[in-house]
Amino acid sequence: MMQNNYYETLKQIQGLNEKASKHANKIAECMRYKDDNSYIPNIAGTNRVGPKGMKTLVEKTIYKEQEKLTEIYEKINELNKSVIEPVTENRAKLGGCRVHAIMNNKGGTGKSTITTSLAYTLSENGYKVLLIDTDSQASATQLLNIFDEDSEGNNLNTLDDLYEKMLNDIGNFDWEDIKNVIDDPNNKPRYYDYAREKRYLNFDLIPAGISMLINEVRLSRHNDGIYYLHTLIELIKKNRDYDFILIDCPPSLGTLSLNSLMAAESVIVPISLSVMVLRSTRNLIKTVSDIQALAMKQRNIKHKGILGMVKNEYTKNRRINISLNQIVDELFPIPCFDTAIPVRAACAQMEYSRMLFAQDKSIIREGFWQRLAQEIVDEDIRNRDLEPKIIDKVKWDGR
Repeated sequence: MMQNNYYETLKQIQGLNEKASKHANKIAECMRYKDDNSYIPNIAGTNRVGPKGMKTLVEKTIYKEQEKLTEIYEKINELNKSVIEPVTENRAKLGGCRVHAIMNNKGGTGKSTITTSLAYTLSENGYKVLLIDTDSQASATQLLNIFDEDSEGNNLNTLDDLYEKMLNDIGNFDWEDIKNVIDDPNNKPRYYDYAREKRYLNFDLIPAGISMLINEVRLSRHNDGIYYLHTLIELIKKNRDYDFILIDCPPSLGTLSLNSLMAAESVIVPISLSVMVLRSTRNLIKTVSDIQALAMKQRNIKHKGILGMVKNEYTKNRRINISLNQIVDELFPIPCFDTAIPVRAACAQMEYSRMLFAQDKSIIREGFWQRLAQEIVDEDIRNRDLEPKIIDKVKWDGR
């Protein structure tokens, strides 16, 4: 799918990220000392100071390493700009908001990690992005450090609340209901840096709620319940000029997933190269084809089907990966994006005691997220005026 050669730029980004990791590790050592004063951090100068001087040394080290990190990230940002085409030009080519469901009905394929990372990367490059978490496990919501309650113990405004209002009185459901959720400051995606400072991300979120499964049952019994998310997104598109709406889907083919598939114009399928995942992907391709036919028949909605597959947790030298990769390339009717997500970036990291980094900035800034984001933009532009193509058969029989 990808044509541009980013090799030299990505090599520079990789080198800078290696430097950033060393500085980040020093900060992590200092933060561990702040948690436990009996711990001796692995930083220069600890053998020359006593207990009283250690605190000062740690604070100075944190300050110095943060300055170095900031300088490195500024350089990375400049390099990243060179691997993304101008946003204003692409925005015109896109021709409006693109809505993608990131979906695989097998769990553990990296849907939430890929969705949050793409939302971050696209927004950092100037696109206006909304992420909608439809998974009752709320993995994407929690990756962005948003949980069930705010700091005062109050329940957050979530997608669950919007479904509740639609189910109870869809006639009076309007943009203001959605706006209250998107603009709620407690729903602003954030992460915590190495010094535990809260940093906000430059995209919007409709988080998943704690009662999604209950409303899923209600949606399944309701006339037109399968189209509720489509109705909601159409209201959003009329009132906010997002370039991309990314939907993080549940790992199943229940009503919430079918809602997401109906609401999206196309699907991005994360896969890991295992037999069980490929079998579920084979079934998903047929389900998407059925959704395309149903959406056209009932609502005259032109669903474009699967945009592409993303290889996740990929190690090119493993024998099993080589074998299953051949099955995907030769027997699946859907092309894979050229960019694969390596194992080392497949999940969030526990950096030190009690600190979960939703997405380590040094990982997100690596070039493969930029390349994948650009590939998706390119495919959206290429498919903009193409008629939907329904694929209902996969050559591989699952054995």
